[in-house]
This record gives sequence, C-alpha cells and structure tokens, in this order.
Amino acid sequence: MWTGPKITFAKTDYADWTQEANQDWITNNVWITRKDSESIYNITTENGFQRNISPEDTEWAFGKIDDGVSNLTFKPFSVLLTDGIGDWILSHPNYVLHLITDDIYIDVSFISWTNGGNGGGFSYERSTPAPLGIDKINLKHVTIFPNPVRDMINIKELKTNEPYKIISL
Repeated sequence: MWTGPKITFAKTDYADWTQEANQDWITNNVWITRKDSESIYNITTENGFQRNISPEDTEWAFGKIDDGVSNLTFKPFSVLLTDGIGDWILSHPNYVLHLITDDIYIDVSFISWTNGGNGGGFSYERSTPAPLGIDKINLKHVTIFPNPVRDMINIKELKTNEPYKIISL
C-alpha cells in the first residue's frame, strides 16, 4: 500500500506519449501514458490502448485504500468505466490502482481529462511509497536502525515466517 505523499502527473494535449516526460513511470513494470485519443495504457507492455485490457498489468477500483482493498471490486480501467469517459472519469474522484506484478495499491484522483480525441491530455494525483520508518513496520520482534535510514539499514532479531520486502527508492 502506497500511502506516502501525493504527486501530480500530467500529460498535456498532443504531447509526444513516447517521451519519458509524458509517461508516469510508477514502477519498472508500469508506465502510464495516453496517445492523442482513446484511453490510458501501459507503454512498457502495450503499443496503445486496448479495450477491456488497458493499462495492462493493472486493475482499478472506485474508492480509496482507506476503504480496505479487500472491500473493493477491481477491474481493467476501461471496464470500470463502461458508462462513459472524460467528464465521467472526473465525476468519480477516487480510484485505487493495483499494480498486479508489483502487488502495490495506489490512491489515484484524476484532475483533468481531454475528451473526444482532442489531444489525449490528462492529469492525476497519486500516492507514493510511504517513507520508511519504524512506525510503518508491522512485524513483531524486529529492530531496524538507524531511523531514518541514510546509506545502510540494519535489521536485528527478525523472527518471522512472513514474507517481507526491502525496497530502495
């Protein structure tokens, strides 16, 4: 669950979607962009938008992470939006994006969306990884130091059979 500070991503109308500046590089597996028309897609795995699929390696739900992701219904973005597009996207301000391969959940709120093949502009605000801190660790019997971490992290007394990840951002 990414519950860190929000960032804003924007692609302006008619901006070159093949340029890195016009792609939201969320992880190595998911880079969201949009051509001059149609909907968003994952440029790491797709050449363009595919109805009922795009963005590949993602699924979306209406709501917020705080609603509890197990209580949300996830679908491909275009399937979730079967009743409309454009202004309809903006009328549902809160989405949860699940990055399937990375197994990351992200809060997303769309700010703008250009309709009707008029340039493919869009923008949204999304959550980022939470800063690492002892208060974000849910394991029992673990000591992590120093806090905050600068160059090296030390872990002592890790007594668990639960899987865990340490990610450098």
